Amino acid sequence: MPLVAKAHSVGRCVCIGLGVCVLTLLFAGDTVALPQLLTGTARDVDVALLLASAYAPLAARCFGGESLRMEATARRSLGLVDFALLCALAAPVGAIVAIAAVGGDEAFVLNVTRNFAAFIAASLLLLTIAGQTAAAAVPVVYVLVISIAGASADGTSPWWASLRQPATGLSTTVALCLAAAALAVFHRWARYRPHAGLVAA
Repeated sequence: MPLVAKAHSVGRCVCIGLGVCVLTLLFAGDTVALPQLLTGTARDVDVALLLASAYAPLAARCFGGESLRMEATARRSLGLVDFALLCALAAPVGAIVAIAAVGGDEAFVLNVTRNFAAFIAASLLLLTIAGQTAAAAVPVVYVLVISIAGASADGTSPWWASLRQPATGLSTTVALCLAAAALAVFHRWARYRPHAGLVAA
């Protein structure tokens, strides 16, 4: 029964993720001008970046709750289960990336891949270290902060707000590596941290 409930939960997360990804594809290239607290002027923020932050609470929900209970009590490795969860969560992202790649929109492919991978990685690391609430909330708060305080007077962004800048091949590769490392960290250490903050449903 817990596995059935978990499957339904993952299914809902994937459906919501699909909706987020469809919106990301529909609003590809669109920006919204937000006032900057540090410069007093309005600067454009990529709508796709704001949408990508929704994947942090989705990852927290998908890997939290029953998944952490399973990790904490399982007598054998659940690496394949963790990997399957990540693939299910990332499938909608892969679909829109494939559509954009066929259309030749390399900038969209790089930006979407980097952003979604970065938020999944952040959520998994926070889930392992600080619990489900932090994994869901901190990345979203981070995006809000860089959206209203992450632009310099010349329009560039400091290192801590680098997600506001267009993705490069290097930054995308780094984000993908971080996502893979975060999954490994979750699998290796989350099962050994079965306190209340981590196993909340």
